[in-house]
Amino acid sequence: MLNLAPIIVITFSYLTLSASASPQTQSSGHPAGEPILNLEITKVPVGFGPQGIAFTLGAVWVAYGSDKEFGVARIDPTTNKVVARVLAGRWPVGAAAGEGSVWVVNRDDNSITRIDPESNRALAPIRVGKKPLGVEVGEGSIWVTNTGDGTVSRIDFQTNAVTATIHVGKQPSGVSISNGAVSVSNFGGRLTRGGSLVCVDPKTNAVTQTFKVSFANVALAQGDDVWVSSQYDHTILRIDAKSGRIVTTIPVRGQPSGLVVSKDNLWATDYEHATLWKIDLQKNSIAGKAEVGNGPVIFGRGAVPDGAVWVSNSESGSVMKIKP
Repeated sequence: MLNLAPIIVITFSYLTLSASASPQTQSSGHPAGEPILNLEITKVPVGFGPQGIAFTLGAVWVAYGSDKEFGVARIDPTTNKVVARVLAGRWPVGAAAGEGSVWVVNRDDNSITRIDPESNRALAPIRVGKKPLGVEVGEGSIWVTNTGDGTVSRIDFQTNAVTATIHVGKQPSGVSISNGAVSVSNFGGRLTRGGSLVCVDPKTNAVTQTFKVSFANVALAQGDDVWVSSQYDHTILRIDAKSGRIVTTIPVRGQPSGLVVSKDNLWATDYEHATLWKIDLQKNSIAGKAEVGNGPVIFGRGAVPDGAVWVSNSESGSVMKIKP
């Protein structure tokens, strides 16, 4: 199972990011001795291989799939029960909500399914690039990362048509939007260490900046900052999107597999050790950890306005609702 996370970048200049390159980089201590958090955790069974999570008013949508069944589970967050299931394409992965719909990426069908949350009805699939993975809604469009051909598909939600195909780098995974910029993380391959964070201008569909980040599998844009997890470098980076400078490097013991901000904290899943890390955004350091289900990922927004964090357990057939 491929577990990667989001970011986009297109560039005319190429900047290199490394902790040693910037004297202003801060680094936290090793997280091994961090305290165990006392969190309220509710387990919700959904189906084999849950991945992407999206939120609409009064509903949580989780993409899941196996060799025999592919779909999206709709959960009522007040009862924590699955109340509906919608058929999707083969191997649903990324999910996002916006423009009145839920959008689910179908990795093996090279498509994206649009779901009407009022009727729980799936519309005709939209063809995108090869092996799509991540999806985000913003700037009047739907943005899909295609790991198989190094592109991002931009979709017009009014016509359901792909209006641009943007070349961003090798194995783009996560995508996030903030302050009028699209950030894309390119994993780059485990052998080449050729990963990067790419910034795309939605006005021109041009890559404006590319920053080197090995094994970049998840990206989360927040204001002028972009948080990027490096899966096999075992770090989480806080990057100034304007300058490309690494502001903070936070080591983790395992494989960071998802990021979300909730209640002034950054929460990061560790796929290898079934752990959820709490990172204090003021101190840029790990404040504690909690055990969650096997193969945890945050592939989507991951949090709701009440501060609850939702985590998919990709190897346990469930999602966890976590109240800090």
